[in-house]
Amino acid sequence: MSFTHPDGLTLYGDLFSQPVRAIHAFLTLNKVPFTFKHVDLMGGENKSDWYLENIHPQGKMPAIVDKSSKGLFALFESHAILRYVTHKYPSLVPEHWYPTDPVARARVDQYLDWHHSNMRQGCTYFLVYKYLVPSIMRKINGKDYKESDFEAYQRENNRKLMHYALKQIETFWLKPNSTSQQLSLIQSPPHTKFDSPHSHLTIADLSSACEIAQVWLLDPEEMDLERKYPLTHKWVTSVVGIREVAQVQEEFLRRNKMKTPGTIRRQKEEQAKL
Repeated sequence: MSFTHPDGLTLYGDLFSQPVRAIHAFLTLNKVPFTFKHVDLMGGENKSDWYLENIHPQGKMPAIVDKSSKGLFALFESHAILRYVTHKYPSLVPEHWYPTDPVARARVDQYLDWHHSNMRQGCTYFLVYKYLVPSIMRKINGKDYKESDFEAYQRENNRKLMHYALKQIETFWLKPNSTSQQLSLIQSPPHTKFDSPHSHLTIADLSSACEIAQVWLLDPEEMDLERKYPLTHKWVTSVVGIREVAQVQEEFLRRNKMKTPGTIRRQKEEQAKL
């Protein structure tokens, strides 16, 4: 696996990972030159000696390698990467993604800090303990597998956290933009030029909407987004409807093998077309 790309940065990751999909979509949408290096998450490639030594000491993703005045450097943590890209490529990335206005930028940072222990933790670990852990354990133990008390606790606790975070998005974070009236997590500064369909969005919207969409696509019945959280449903639909965002979500769904209500329903829909 090579360490650099001469024409731009290199993104390391697996589109099975939500933060990797968000970074991939952001780079593609803003036409930032990059090379995507697939790191097989389920195959444990992220735990290889090379990856641990050169990219991320804990074997996590996403990560990027880019050039600096002092040579190549690796950067991980998705929100740090999003911020870095907006600084490194100001001619490509419109200001609305990470506003220079100090209040608007502070609001973006506020959400990004809140996101990790609320929306991301709830959504990710709900899926892990409801679908991924049972899928792995059944391969090991076969029909003898039975959910442990610890697994049941984690599943339910994170399900509650996910819905708590969704309620906060619905009632606190989301507001119609004062100028465009489009929904976003952060109010755009007064000088914002609404010259594209997503000029009201920031990196906070992208990170959050991609996280929510992952559960919504895999387990729509549990999230029940349209009925329980109508504003969130409208906003998530608009964000994941962006072509570059939709493309990585489709690739994730194509690769996903877990038996969830969403994947089973899509399989039946595909079979009905035959």
